[in-house]
Amino acid sequence: MNTLFGYLSSKFSAQPENLATEALCYILTNSLNARNAVQKFIALIDPHINKKLLFQTQVCDKDNAIPDLVAFGEDNTPICIIEAKFWAGLTQHQPVTYLRRLPPNKPSLLLFLAPLTRMEPLWNELVERVVDKKFELQEIQTKSDMILGSISNHNKLAVTNWTSFLNVILTELDIAGDVTHKSDLLQLQGLCALMDSDAFLPLQPQEISPSVAKRNMQFGELINEIVTKGVSEKVCSTKSGKLRTTAGPYHYGRYFMLGSFCCAIFFANDYWAHIHNTPIWLAVFGRSWDKGEDNKMIQRALMELEICNPRRFFLDDSGTPIVAIKLEVGVEKHKVVDSIMRQLREVLEMLRRNYKK
Repeated sequence: MNTLFGYLSSKFSAQPENLATEALCYILTNSLNARNAVQKFIALIDPHINKKLLFQTQVCDKDNAIPDLVAFGEDNTPICIIEAKFWAGLTQHQPVTYLRRLPPNKPSLLLFLAPLTRMEPLWNELVERVVDKKFELQEIQTKSDMILGSISNHNKLAVTNWTSFLNVILTELDIAGDVTHKSDLLQLQGLCALMDSDAFLPLQPQEISPSVAKRNMQFGELINEIVTKGVSEKVCSTKSGKLRTTAGPYHYGRYFMLGSFCCAIFFANDYWAHIHNTPIWLAVFGRSWDKGEDNKMIQRALMELEICNPRRFFLDDSGTPIVAIKLEVGVEKHKVVDSIMRQLREVLEMLRRNYKK
């Protein structure tokens, strides 16, 4: 659905998330029906959350974090924090600082809105950060329109998509005959639909910085270095150089043998954008290069990576088993390489232990 608001936002705003947040807050501030709809949506996640909420944007606190949208209860306690995401990365405060803002003794929620195709990758990244900070995430539920889990007896973390969230509001506005705010909501839906598409949006200055080009080149160099190091440590083999590179519109990679298993390691933009927040991926083909022959056995062998939190094992669109490689941040290159090698060794050990014809 194309709207004027969506078009203008894509042309003149480098931060469409901020525009979407302000538009949503405007609708909630001015429409009782819209507020009722959001409160019903929140009640689906936790029926014990306060039903009378006051919404405000950009609320700063002592932690210097500025969440997108905060819903306060009657005692001015932040009961629900809503973070608007399209394709921008998580900030340093997301989600941990915001989880710490929630009252520990009252039912409360941190909710992320994201494009449908980003829901699972975003959830995996959130879980990774939560686990790193020693939070315990329990009672995880995965639905078609939502992923959620409990941080404590009272605090919940959830991800839903813009379409489902806004449709709940739209239905309530339709029932109430609230034509004015329905029109406003349709404008916001247009922006969200544009962000959820694969349309080529106007470039922003930071996207064409030389630093982006240098980093992409370094990702390719990292692939080569990993294979070279794996061969030197006798974990990998390129069959005396017979197994070489692979490249496509969205990836660059190297074929190699991981022990006796046929594999490839990729810098993969498509997986990065749509599956999990990492640029480096391992594809595992099995004992032979005939794609698809051993997929089920590989999936069983690597089940530990599929059920771990966050999930690291996936099947791509062709059914090929792929493993998300975690990259260490804030460390020197040799530590990144060592970390990747440890992960390759872990995959090899699982395959040797669990792979059965």
